[in-house]
Order: sequence, then C-alpha cells, then structure tokens
Amino acid sequence: MKKIWTRINRDIKTGWQPALIIGGYILFMNGLLRISVCPFRGITGLPCPACGMTRAGFLFLEGRFREAFLIHPFIYPAFLMAVIFVLFRYLLGRSTLWMQWPLILLGIGLFLFYFYRMSLFFPETEPMTYTARSVFGILGVWERLGISFAG
Repeated sequence: MKKIWTRINRDIKTGWQPALIIGGYILFMNGLLRISVCPFRGITGLPCPACGMTRAGFLFLEGRFREAFLIHPFIYPAFLMAVIFVLFRYLLGRSTLWMQWPLILLGIGLFLFYFYRMSLFFPETEPMTYTARSVFGILGVWERLGISFAG
C-alpha cells in the first residue's frame, strides 16, 4: 500500500502545476465568463469530438448506464482505459507507455464518431448543438461569415 501512495504522491508532485492551470482555466471560463470549459466549444460554439463525455461520465457514475451510452458511447472505452491505467501505473507499478496505441485508436474512433454524429444530429440534438455563448458567438464571427446554425 505504501508503494501505491508513493507513486500517486510522485505524480501529484510533478503534475500540480498543470492541474493548477487547468483549474484556473475552468474557473475563468465557466465560473467568470459562463462559457463552456471545452476549449473548442468555448471558442467556436460547436461541439467537439468528446462533446458529452463529461455528462456521460456523471450519468455512468450515477448508474444511469443507458443514458450515459446515449449521450456518448465512448464513455465505456474511455472508462476502461482509465481503469487499466490506474491498475498498471499505481497498483502494479508498471509502465503505461504501451497504452499510447489504444489511445490513438480511441482518438481515431472519437473523430469518426464525431463526423457521424455531426452529419446526423447537428444542430438539433444534445450534445451536438450550437452554443451561442462562445467567443465566436459573442463576437458574431459566424454571422459575419454568413453561417447560421438554426435548425
């Protein structure tokens, strides 16, 4: 058990600065500006490939598995990858470098699924909707380009 806490402590010591920056970003974007914490959605107002993963994660943790799947089915492989990471890195103390290939495949799958969802569901169905409360929306960028996301 001591080895596990040593590994976790080491990661906290090396990762506290990025965690602080990410926390500050979330506080600034969502807390002060009331704009999405997703950088892509916060800037463009458009959904990103992982759009809905946070909501799906919360639904998953609440035991609402079907709803989680409907919001974003990739929550299941992402959760599995997180469990495998924790198992190998902290419990077994082994390298997790081999996980880069499954993560690359997961990323490719996310992008393919994103284009599928955008073609079928944008902009009417959550989470594939346009968010006017974004940097582009506030500045009127899409309107100046003659682009409208009205269904």
